[in-house]
Amino acid sequence: MPRSSAHALIAVAALLATAANAHAELYFWTNGGSGSDYATATNWDVGAFFGAPDADDLAVYNNGNGGTIQITSDVAADSFRLSDGASVNHTAGTLTIATGAGPDSGLFVGEFGPNTSNYTLAGGTIQVDDPNANGLQLGRRGPAQFDFTSGTINHLDGDSVLGLDDSLTFNQSGGTFNAAAIQVGWFQSPTVDVNLSGNATWDLSGALLMSDGASPFANAIGSNLNITGSGVSVSTNGLFLRDKANVNFVADASGVSPIVHNAGAFELQDLGGPGLPGLSVDLSAYSSTTDEVILIDGFSRSDGAFDGLPEGALVPNSGNRRITYRGGDGFDISLVPDADYVTPDPDPIPIDAVIARWSMDPNPDGPGPFAQGNPKSLDGRTALNEGVIQQNASSTPAEEHLWFFSLDNGHQFTTSTDVPPISMFANGNDGGSASYDASAVETFFSEGALFMPQNEYGNELAFDTSFSVELFFKTSEATNVQQLLLQGEDFARYGLTVNEDQGGVRFFVNNGAAIETIDIGGSTGDGEANYADGEWNYLLATFEDGAGANGTGLLTLSLADESGNVATVTRDLPAGFLGLPTGNDGNLFIGTEDFSLATDGDPRRFEGLIDEIQITRGLVSAGDQLGLLGGPMLAEGDFNADGRVDNADLNLLLNNWGQTEVSAAWVNNLDGAVDNEELNALLNSWGFGTSVAVPEPSAVVLVVAGLAGLRRRR
Repeated sequence: MPRSSAHALIAVAALLATAANAHAELYFWTNGGSGSDYATATNWDVGAFFGAPDADDLAVYNNGNGGTIQITSDVAADSFRLSDGASVNHTAGTLTIATGAGPDSGLFVGEFGPNTSNYTLAGGTIQVDDPNANGLQLGRRGPAQFDFTSGTINHLDGDSVLGLDDSLTFNQSGGTFNAAAIQVGWFQSPTVDVNLSGNATWDLSGALLMSDGASPFANAIGSNLNITGSGVSVSTNGLFLRDKANVNFVADASGVSPIVHNAGAFELQDLGGPGLPGLSVDLSAYSSTTDEVILIDGFSRSDGAFDGLPEGALVPNSGNRRITYRGGDGFDISLVPDADYVTPDPDPIPIDAVIARWSMDPNPDGPGPFAQGNPKSLDGRTALNEGVIQQNASSTPAEEHLWFFSLDNGHQFTTSTDVPPISMFANGNDGGSASYDASAVETFFSEGALFMPQNEYGNELAFDTSFSVELFFKTSEATNVQQLLLQGEDFARYGLTVNEDQGGVRFFVNNGAAIETIDIGGSTGDGEANYADGEWNYLLATFEDGAGANGTGLLTLSLADESGNVATVTRDLPAGFLGLPTGNDGNLFIGTEDFSLATDGDPRRFEGLIDEIQITRGLVSAGDQLGLLGGPMLAEGDFNADGRVDNADLNLLLNNWGQTEVSAAWVNNLDGAVDNEELNALLNSWGFGTSVAVPEPSAVVLVVAGLAGLRRRR
């Protein structure tokens, strides 16, 4: 063996020594036997002593001098590494990789350079069982080529990396690649070309990520996904196309093969690299000139655009078609014939749809610590179209649950059994069994927050059009400014506060250039009420896009207290208000503006109770509205009109029995003299609207017995 090759083998062995388990063997390919078969023990340097590599072993082929390894039967290794021109021809059997015996298990094609390593899969299966993640890497630290014509790749535990620190050409014309997630062009890989044609299939349970521009290396990452013909299938649950990523579609006579984005986030972004991802098409072979051509069959709206191709741009080589990011069913990226193109609805998500309702009743499956116990409060509006963004495959598009986090052990969700009275609700709603006790957070934790995690459920609540927010709150703190709700940890898009002005309530929206507010109550806001009075209040805030005297938007804020007093204010937004921007904001917070606690009143911690929050895309309909704004719904026996039928009404009945002129406190349901008609009304609605204990029915029966003689005489 040449001295330089011997030195290379020694160097590689030294580098790999730490990766070899004490109970595993390190094998180097020598092709010293016959037939170049992987399963032939004498083709490995220590095979005569230990047999062919097995599931616990590290198998290395360091250069191309030993010919091409043939895999024709079931074989295994903990780690199989090809470097500097090594090659494999896999035509049958299963290669099982990465049982986790070593610290760096996996199949690595192009472990080192400088020459290109090759792997051909033309039948059989590559099975990567990967407890350590990233157990399939092509173009790891040396150049690689992978040719895939038939067979199967299964890598369902970690991410498959196509192009890590060096170049890769990946050609697939058949077979199926089943993966948890695939990263194309990652770290400092200079060039990655993925060429899919024929009936090549990618089935991803997670996301496809191309060119993560967060890499610190200037030459990172040039990646190209080239999809040729109409027979390819690419199915993902999350799609991230970034920076130097390019997607290229070439049609056959039947059209192109779209990327099918089933679920998860959808990004076309520049993350600090050279620019937005690129798109090219060649529809010259497509037989139709009048059909819409779907390129990405999306599930959620795309965040971003391709480089140089804004909405409606003519796309070269597309047969005179324009690109739309609202094609197909409203969530697809497609090419539309110029004659048929219509500027789309900028937001196809169904409007006037309730997309989140949090009752604050603790999730019975989430009482424990942060890692095990979230979500804490479940979203009660998860029917079709009640939310359409899906960030993670583990949640449905309509789910926007609330999580609770604190740095202290426990992460317990702080609740109270004090809930708004039933008389304040509309449409059969109620306060459930608990409210969120935001004031208790500072008592028990050094910091913490109740929030809707955007990275878990997507930017569903980052509205750029009309929306409505409803909630109930109760506080006695009339000095410190308190945050009821804030959308956007990174960008405060909209929010609600109490005590911007001594018991007043403020609603604001932020377009990035200016924050516009509307106030109710306090000393300067419209209305005279103090809403930090220790009673429950129902709040409805709306932003109506394009409305108002200037056509730039209308803010409306309405509040109702326990007695049914209602105040409503509106404000036309100025002519210079250019609408709410599109983009991600980060988390939505309830009862705070961030995760921290401080002693000086920041971060605007709410000192009281919050309950029954509902958020609607568009203007909430009368049939979906949570609370009443037309006065409380009074029961017939609620004589003092406080929303409850309890001792106070019973005392009014007793003190005014037989009278035709009653005390001033009696304001509801008096017909003539106070007699058995009012008594029956009291009995029939006894306990209505009460969230605290009322006399047992037997006590009321005793009162009835005491009045029986009076009733008979009447």
